[in-house]
Amino acid sequence: MSLIVLLSFNLFVSQINFDLVDFARKKQIEYNPPSKKYVVIIDYTKPMLTDRLFLIDIESNKIILKSQVSHAIKTGNSYPNYFSNEIGSEKSCYGAFITAETYYGKYGYSLVVDGKDKGINDNARKRKIVFHSTKKMTNPNYPLTYGCFATSDDINLKLINMIKGGSLVYVIH
Repeated sequence: MSLIVLLSFNLFVSQINFDLVDFARKKQIEYNPPSKKYVVIIDYTKPMLTDRLFLIDIESNKIILKSQVSHAIKTGNSYPNYFSNEIGSEKSCYGAFITAETYYGKYGYSLVVDGKDKGINDNARKRKIVFHSTKKMTNPNYPLTYGCFATSDDINLKLINMIKGGSLVYVIH
Protein backbone atom coordinates (compact mmCIF):
# COMPACT_ATOMS: atom_id res chain seq x y z
CA MET A 1 0.00 0.00 0.00
CA SER A 2 2.72 2.52 0.94
CA LEU A 3 4.56 1.85 -2.33
CA ILE A 4 1.39 2.71 -4.27
CA VAL A 5 0.93 5.92 -2.26
CA LEU A 6 4.58 6.87 -2.82
CA LEU A 7 4.34 6.20 -6.56
CA SER A 8 1.09 8.19 -6.77
CA PHE A 9 2.67 11.10 -4.88
CA ASN A 10 5.75 11.08 -7.13
CA LEU A 11 3.51 11.06 -10.21
CA PHE A 12 1.51 13.99 -8.75
CA VAL A 13 4.69 16.01 -8.04
CA SER A 14 6.05 15.22 -11.52
CA GLN A 15 2.80 16.47 -13.05
CA ILE A 16 2.97 19.72 -11.05
CA ASN A 17 6.59 20.25 -12.14
CA PHE A 18 5.68 19.53 -15.78
CA ASP A 19 2.72 21.94 -15.62
CA LEU A 20 4.93 24.67 -14.14
CA VAL A 21 7.62 24.14 -16.79
CA ASP A 22 4.97 24.16 -19.53
CA PHE A 23 3.45 27.34 -18.07
CA ALA A 24 6.90 29.00 -17.96
CA ARG A 25 7.57 28.07 -21.58
CA LYS A 26 4.22 29.57 -22.67
CA LYS A 27 4.86 32.80 -20.77
CA GLN A 28 8.33 33.05 -22.29
CA ILE A 29 6.82 32.79 -25.78
CA GLU A 30 4.17 35.39 -24.86
CA TYR A 31 6.62 37.97 -23.44
CA ASN A 32 9.71 37.12 -25.55
CA PRO A 33 12.41 38.25 -23.08
CA PRO A 34 15.96 38.96 -24.31
CA SER A 35 17.40 36.07 -22.26
CA LYS A 36 15.81 32.70 -23.04
CA LYS A 37 17.66 30.30 -20.71
CA TYR A 38 15.70 30.78 -17.47
CA VAL A 39 12.23 31.76 -16.32
CA VAL A 40 11.36 32.52 -12.71
CA ILE A 41 7.83 31.71 -11.58
CA ILE A 42 6.67 33.18 -8.26
CA ASP A 43 3.45 31.55 -7.09
CA TYR A 44 1.66 33.91 -4.71
CA THR A 45 -1.21 31.43 -4.33
CA LYS A 46 1.11 29.63 -1.87
CA PRO A 47 1.83 30.87 1.69
CA MET A 48 5.01 32.81 2.45
CA LEU A 49 6.88 30.17 4.43
CA THR A 50 6.72 27.59 1.62
CA ASP A 51 8.75 27.28 -1.55
CA ARG A 52 6.95 29.49 -4.04
CA LEU A 53 9.78 30.78 -6.22
CA PHE A 54 10.78 28.36 -8.97
CA LEU A 55 13.74 28.85 -11.30
CA ILE A 56 13.10 26.92 -14.48
CA ASP A 57 15.79 25.99 -16.98
CA ILE A 58 13.89 26.20 -20.26
CA GLU A 59 16.55 24.27 -22.19
CA SER A 60 16.42 21.22 -19.91
CA ASN A 61 12.71 21.58 -18.99
CA LYS A 62 13.51 21.33 -15.29
CA ILE A 63 12.97 23.26 -12.11
CA ILE A 64 16.53 23.81 -10.92
CA LEU A 65 15.91 25.93 -7.83
CA LYS A 66 13.04 26.32 -5.35
CA SER A 67 12.91 28.93 -2.62
CA GLN A 68 10.81 30.91 -0.24
CA VAL A 69 10.27 34.50 -1.37
CA SER A 70 8.76 37.53 0.34
CA HIS A 71 5.76 39.62 -0.53
CA ALA A 72 4.82 43.17 0.47
CA ILE A 73 3.76 44.22 3.94
CA LYS A 74 0.32 45.53 2.86
CA THR A 75 -0.38 42.59 0.56
CA GLY A 76 -1.39 40.25 3.38
CA ASN A 77 0.14 38.20 6.16
CA SER A 78 0.94 34.63 5.15
CA TYR A 79 -0.98 34.77 1.87
CA PRO A 80 -0.81 37.74 -0.50
CA ASN A 81 -4.32 39.02 -1.17
CA TYR A 82 -4.04 42.74 -1.99
CA PHE A 83 -2.03 43.93 -4.99
CA SER A 84 -1.22 47.33 -6.42
CA ASN A 85 0.87 49.08 -9.04
CA GLU A 86 0.67 52.43 -7.23
CA ILE A 87 3.82 54.15 -6.01
CA GLY A 88 3.82 54.17 -2.18
CA SER A 89 1.19 51.41 -1.88
CA GLU A 90 3.56 49.00 -0.09
CA LYS A 91 1.78 46.16 -1.91
CA SER A 92 3.11 43.48 -4.22
CA CYS A 93 2.23 43.45 -7.88
CA TYR A 94 1.87 40.50 -10.23
CA GLY A 95 2.33 39.64 -13.89
CA ALA A 96 5.44 39.69 -16.07
CA PHE A 97 8.75 41.34 -15.25
CA ILE A 98 12.04 41.40 -17.11
CA THR A 99 15.26 41.43 -15.11
CA ALA A 100 17.64 44.32 -15.69
CA GLU A 101 20.85 45.52 -14.02
CA THR A 102 22.38 44.61 -10.66
CA TYR A 103 23.62 46.97 -7.94
CA TYR A 104 24.70 46.96 -4.31
CA GLY A 105 22.18 48.65 -2.01
CA LYS A 106 20.77 48.63 1.52
CA TYR A 107 20.20 44.86 1.36
CA GLY A 108 23.39 43.99 -0.51
CA TYR A 109 23.50 42.53 -4.00
CA SER A 110 20.23 43.39 -5.75
CA LEU A 111 18.59 43.08 -9.17
CA VAL A 112 16.27 45.63 -10.78
CA VAL A 113 13.14 44.41 -12.60
CA ASP A 114 10.92 46.16 -15.11
CA GLY A 115 7.18 45.41 -15.11
CA LYS A 116 5.80 44.57 -18.54
CA ASP A 117 2.03 44.72 -17.91
CA LYS A 118 0.54 48.20 -18.33
CA GLY A 119 -1.45 49.26 -15.29
CA ILE A 120 -0.57 46.02 -13.45
CA ASN A 121 3.18 46.30 -12.73
CA ASP A 122 4.65 48.89 -15.09
CA ASN A 123 5.61 51.11 -12.13
CA ALA A 124 7.98 48.43 -10.78
CA ARG A 125 11.16 50.38 -11.54
CA LYS A 126 9.72 53.64 -10.16
CA ARG A 127 8.63 51.73 -7.04
CA LYS A 128 12.16 50.29 -6.75
CA ILE A 129 10.88 46.70 -6.79
CA VAL A 130 13.97 44.49 -6.92
CA PHE A 131 15.33 41.09 -5.96
CA HIS A 132 17.41 41.32 -2.77
CA SER A 133 18.55 39.30 0.22
CA THR A 134 16.63 38.93 3.49
CA LYS A 135 19.91 39.05 5.45
CA LYS A 136 19.66 42.66 6.69
CA MET A 137 15.87 42.74 7.02
CA THR A 138 14.18 43.34 10.38
CA ASN A 139 12.75 39.80 10.47
CA PRO A 140 14.58 37.62 7.93
CA ASN A 141 12.55 34.56 9.01
CA TYR A 142 9.27 36.25 8.05
CA PRO A 143 10.37 38.83 5.48
CA LEU A 144 7.78 41.39 4.45
CA THR A 145 8.92 44.04 1.97
CA TYR A 146 7.45 47.06 0.21
CA GLY A 147 7.01 45.01 -2.96
CA CYS A 148 10.45 43.47 -3.47
CA PHE A 149 11.28 39.81 -4.03
CA ALA A 150 13.50 38.95 -1.05
CA THR A 151 15.17 35.55 -0.75
CA SER A 152 17.66 34.12 1.71
CA ASP A 153 21.23 35.34 1.31
CA ASP A 154 22.53 31.99 0.00
CA ILE A 155 19.81 31.85 -2.69
CA ASN A 156 19.95 35.56 -3.58
CA LEU A 157 23.48 35.63 -5.03
CA LYS A 158 23.04 32.47 -7.07
CA LEU A 159 19.59 33.44 -8.35
CA ILE A 160 20.54 36.98 -9.36
CA ASN A 161 23.67 35.85 -11.19
CA MET A 162 21.63 33.33 -13.18
CA ILE A 163 18.73 35.61 -14.18
CA LYS A 164 20.21 39.11 -14.50
CA GLY A 165 20.12 40.88 -17.83
CA GLY A 166 16.82 40.02 -19.46
CA SER A 167 15.17 36.93 -17.95
CA LEU A 168 11.41 36.63 -17.53
CA VAL A 169 9.96 36.65 -14.02
CA TYR A 170 6.26 35.83 -13.85
CA VAL A 171 4.22 36.31 -10.67
CA ILE A 172 1.03 34.26 -10.30
CA HIS A 173 -1.60 35.57 -7.89
